[in-house]
Amino acid sequence: MTNSRRISLRLPNYDYSQTGAYFITIVTNKRRCMFGSIIDDKMKLSDAGKMIDRVCQELMQFIPNVIMEPYVIMPNHFHAIILLNMANVGATLCGCPGQTRRSAPTVSINNRTNWTSLPDVVARFKSLTTRRFIDGVKKNNWPRFDEHLWQRNYYEHVIRDEIDYELISDYILSNPQNWDKDPEKNQKSS
Repeated sequence: MTNSRRISLRLPNYDYSQTGAYFITIVTNKRRCMFGSIIDDKMKLSDAGKMIDRVCQELMQFIPNVIMEPYVIMPNHFHAIILLNMANVGATLCGCPGQTRRSAPTVSINNRTNWTSLPDVVARFKSLTTRRFIDGVKKNNWPRFDEHLWQRNYYEHVIRDEIDYELISDYILSNPQNWDKDPEKNQKSS
């Protein structure tokens, strides 16, 4: 009998519901390109990619104290900074037209009754997008996926300071321009 124990990517004993900024990456199962394509260094969202964008907007409206900004939907993955349980302390303009970027907030919300955790946000995101993708397969003939839309786990990084926040924001926003350097870009498209 083999040991099928899963390796956790989370920090041991870290409270992922505490106030903070978190960088996440969620990848499609088998790294299949399902959300659009990169044309002239810009992400051109497919209908499935537009659905992912709508889910992001809805999550920020309906999950208390969650801001997902900046984020980018790529052909086979999704990057975001999730500001969790923080007060909105204002925004500064970034180098991309039409995009805003928040300064790394330091004001926390005192009322913990509406708090949520990073794993809860990711689970809701995956669940909603999977359900809606299945609807798109049935109603709009979107390409089917094997077993799962998303890989089981996700990458996360606790953002520790404003410099870390700025570097990660720049990485997220420049991701479409760096697609040609991505070793996973040549995976099977759907």
